[in-house]
Amino acid sequence: SWDPVLHWLLAKPTLELTQLRTRTLLKTHNRTRLLPGNELKLALPNGGAGAAMDLSIVFELPAAPSTRLTKSYQMRAPVVQYGIRVLGRTGPLLNITVKMAQDGVNKLCFVDGPLGNGPAAHAPFPITASEETLQVRVLTDRSVAEFFVAGGRASRTMRHYPARADYGVSVIGTTGRDHTLAVRSIEAFELGCGWSSGNFAP
Repeated sequence: SWDPVLHWLLAKPTLELTQLRTRTLLKTHNRTRLLPGNELKLALPNGGAGAAMDLSIVFELPAAPSTRLTKSYQMRAPVVQYGIRVLGRTGPLLNITVKMAQDGVNKLCFVDGPLGNGPAAHAPFPITASEETLQVRVLTDRSVAEFFVAGGRASRTMRHYPARADYGVSVIGTTGRDHTLAVRSIEAFELGCGWSSGNFAP
């Protein structure tokens, strides 16, 4: 869909896949500080949890300036970097970098991943000055992970075959300047099986 405010094309998850989300909550987490360079491992329940899930992580962004930044101050603005790893300890890693835009007020977000979707897949996308958080939604299905960043302003599809029962998830924070890295919330719900939904032949 087209966002008329951002002038940006949004990629949305396949409806049939999102409808498989169950009410089984695998993990919830609120207000967590990240130490630069450290991985925050999310403990999921035993029994293959994380193999098929709908994961939502909300990162906090640097506060927007109250006035227009000068060029010299803009050079000192924080560059914030977050990473999300799914499907195990060696699974695919999505890197997200947020830095100040040329106007000194808004921000630009860069997403680093193997594959992209959509016409602007490898272009940085805009973040307005009023936005305080950045949400990443990840849908995993055993060997496939689909990432939707900031409501679908960027998306990535990655494939990985994890070791047996290794479906761990971790969040990483790195930054080149003094800035507190924080996760506002994490939620992970189990995804059901499409073959058992009654819409498919056995």
